[in-house]
Amino acid sequence: MKPISLKLCAFGPFAQTEELDFLKLGAGLFLISGDTGSGKTTLFDGIVFALYGAPSGDTRTLESLRSHYAAEDTITYACFTFELRGKEYTVYREPPHRCLNKRRKVMAERRQQAALTLPDGSVVAAVAEVNRYIEGLLGLNRKQFLQVAMLAQDEFRKLLLAKSEERESILRDVFGTLPYNRLQAKLKEHAALLRAEYALQRAEIESLMKGVRLIEGDENCEVLLRHSADEAKSFISSLNMLTENDKASRLQLGAALLGGEAEYEAKVAALAAANETETLIKRRGEGGFQFWICRNEMVQRIKLLSIEMVWGKPSLQEVNHLSA
Repeated sequence: MKPISLKLCAFGPFAQTEELDFLKLGAGLFLISGDTGSGKTTLFDGIVFALYGAPSGDTRTLESLRSHYAAEDTITYACFTFELRGKEYTVYREPPHRCLNKRRKVMAERRQQAALTLPDGSVVAAVAEVNRYIEGLLGLNRKQFLQVAMLAQDEFRKLLLAKSEERESILRDVFGTLPYNRLQAKLKEHAALLRAEYALQRAEIESLMKGVRLIEGDENCEVLLRHSADEAKSFISSLNMLTENDKASRLQLGAALLGGEAEYEAKVAALAAANETETLIKRRGEGGFQFWICRNEMVQRIKLLSIEMVWGKPSLQEVNHLSA
């Protein structure tokens, strides 16, 4: 905000109308100085009252703003013109005070009035509407304006001595950092969710690792060893793959063992039956040449069948050897 002019009438020590043209002071810093009671603080009161409808200090009331030297028929007011973002605004205010009614020739109470002239020439007239418009325009309420922009009577020290939360609120409004505060809060919330997810996955990994036996040379095991906690999901997937492979290998091995045992028992039973038949035939003794030939032929066939069941089909040489 750049001050352009300030007009005070019957305000503070000024009995008549006083106007200060800030443009004549030039650009940069300037000093307001003078003897005690000369009206230095009144200039600050006029600016703050015109903007916010209250003096710059908490010890002064609105009624005290009217000059004791003013004539009865003189209206007390402050008119402040300023430039903001290249546009010019003029705000006019009257404090509540007693003034002579020229028509009735009696002293009457004048209530507080306010009017804000906008760059396009339109006027905001109601006191509450002007207050709301000024705060939205400057982005500061009266208290913040006094701590940041208005340095009258060492008011700036209040900002230096304020609590951290209060200073943060003031500076956030001054520099418009509220969107960044919201972004920071969102990032903190997202980071907290990621930390919670990480802790949960790490606990799951540690629980699974307690029941895993790593086999040296196994490709999946080597992959698992190279995984870090940051790759928890991939790590768990590899563990599940290793577990499934182990289950499949166990099932295949079990099926092979059951099939081999059944085949072995069947061949042993066939061989025992052949031996028992041969023994029974021998016990019957001599029964004629024809019976002997039949018996020998039967034994030979039984032996061949037993050998085939246990060791597979015999070769021609083996068959001739048995026939002899």
